[in-house]
Amino acid sequence: MKMKRMMIFFLLMMLSCPFCFAKEASEQEAAQEQETEHFMAGLLESNFEGTPYTALVRITDVERKGDEMLYPTFIFKCEVLETYKGKHLKRVEYWRGLEAPPQHFPIGKSLIVSLFINQEDGRYYLGDNGYDLPATEPLIDLARRLTKNMEKKKAQSVTLPE
Repeated sequence: MKMKRMMIFFLLMMLSCPFCFAKEASEQEAAQEQETEHFMAGLLESNFEGTPYTALVRITDVERKGDEMLYPTFIFKCEVLETYKGKHLKRVEYWRGLEAPPQHFPIGKSLIVSLFINQEDGRYYLGDNGYDLPATEPLIDLARRLTKNMEKKKAQSVTLPE
């Protein structure tokens, strides 16, 4: 009888362990995802402050333009879904150098981009320290809040003539 109880106890322990490990793994994944999201939010805030144009875009086409910026250079052609900072555009094309370009670009993928504008020719481009970030709901919400904060600051800094 003792042996039977021990066997049942042992089997129950063995069966419950995979669930414990799965729960622990999913908690670790969730923590890693939250850390990544926090890191990307910091990048978005920094890019928003440091660039003249930020928008939510959907990639419609990508064209290789040679090796103009030390790396293979591509033009990302995008539909603008929402503008957060800068001129409101329906479409934007931006230049980007990629050290290790993928074999297939994510046509149809939505991104949040913060771009510089070349003063000589008006080209939009992703700068050396620039990022195009995934269009997750938390990052889209943050971009909207940054836009509202920027608009509030502008409104407060406008002085009325006496």
